Amino acid sequence: MKPTTTRWTQPDIDYIKRNYHVRSVADIASHLNRDEQSVRSKAYRLGITSNVSQNHSNWTKDEIDLLRLLYPTATWSQLRHDLHRGEMSIRSMARKLGLVRENTNPLYTDEEIQFITENMDTMSVSQIADHLGRPVSSLGIKIQHIRNPPRKTTFGSCARRPWSSNDIETLKSQYPTMPVRILAKTLDRSPQAIIAKAQILGIKAIKHYHRPESHADPVNSPYVDLSEPDKAYIAGIIDGEGHIEFNDRRDSGGKRILLDVGNTCYELLEYLEDKCGGKIYDKKVKPGRKPAWTWRLISPINTRHLLIAIYPYLIIKKQEALAVIQYEHSYSPP
Repeated sequence: MKPTTTRWTQPDIDYIKRNYHVRSVADIASHLNRDEQSVRSKAYRLGITSNVSQNHSNWTKDEIDLLRLLYPTATWSQLRHDLHRGEMSIRSMARKLGLVRENTNPLYTDEEIQFITENMDTMSVSQIADHLGRPVSSLGIKIQHIRNPPRKTTFGSCARRPWSSNDIETLKSQYPTMPVRILAKTLDRSPQAIIAKAQILGIKAIKHYHRPESHADPVNSPYVDLSEPDKAYIAGIIDGEGHIEFNDRRDSGGKRILLDVGNTCYELLEYLEDKCGGKIYDKKVKPGRKPAWTWRLISPINTRHLLIAIYPYLIIKKQEALAVIQYEHSYSPP
């Protein structure tokens, strides 16, 4: 059944008062057909937040012995039930004791994925986790991926596949003088994959090729085909939701340059990925909050190109963008 959003009844409140000290939040939420965060919030408002079994302290010797016995092989539903504790409390104590689970987080089978797909709109996360014997945290991420499957960007194929000997030879011969974005299209890989492999192989680009004038030239920009409405719209997103990171690296004398946008609208970030490249990452959110994602453009060269393209339309972050544009080393390859 879907977790209820109705008001708390007196029997529900009495049940929390009787069981919050001896049962896990997941068990209470499952019994009351409510979300775990809702149970925690209600317990906090009732003033029963200290000296309860949800805390990471007050483990007895018998509980620790039982944890040592069960943790390597028992399912998470069994651990929560037998220890009467929440998942985070169990994980924390196991980490302190140096315990390791056997076959931790194995791949989901087709049958498990089918069960999740059929029931994720009618059952709570904790109920599905108990049925499958999976940790709640892992299941929550899996449900997000099922609802919003990762989509391939049109800015290069970004295919994760082994490097062949021919690909490596092409990289060695072309990387010193060929622009990364062109080499990425030639090898059907992402620019980040090209740069990372070149670093592993110790291949260096010719210094004079990456001079500031070359990269400042709009002809060499990967965003030369962006329309003016697209530039204005992207600038508005960066001004309102974006973050331009430009600070000193701790391990070198250079600067860290990063551009990202966080939002709960996946379609908005997908638009940025399609127009500007980069990648979309899952963002950690508190239980009960809407799923969120972060679009990130890591390449300093592409970040500088994009900021040059949208600079006339920026308002709030105009000075931050100008600092990146004028930085003399932002055009240099890694």
